[in-house]
Amino acid sequence: MVGRLAAALVVSAAAQLAVLPISLAHFNQLSTIGVLANLAVVPLAGLATVLGLVAVAAGLAVRHHRISRAEAAPSAAGKPSTTVSIRSSPNGRPSARPKVHST
Repeated sequence: MVGRLAAALVVSAAAQLAVLPISLAHFNQLSTIGVLANLAVVPLAGLATVLGLVAVAAGLAVRHHRISRAEAAPSAAGKPSTTVSIRSSPNGRPSARPKVHST
């Protein structure tokens, strides 16, 4: 238990020393509570990293599943699909009538 507390204090102090020049340059203050606050934050940072990676993996899996289902599904009740493209006129503005393509 003492070893873990000492290791946490060392990590906390190292983090405080790393940001000390930036903190002093921008705020002209030294945070005296920073080392103690980091004792609570450092263990949570590891947990937050793992949970973030799990969330990204889950999001990618859900997205891949939705895309796969959309590609595999036939169009609504076998109806042909319709796409609309808007062409530009010679002056660079969209034309008044969009062109409709049916398949």
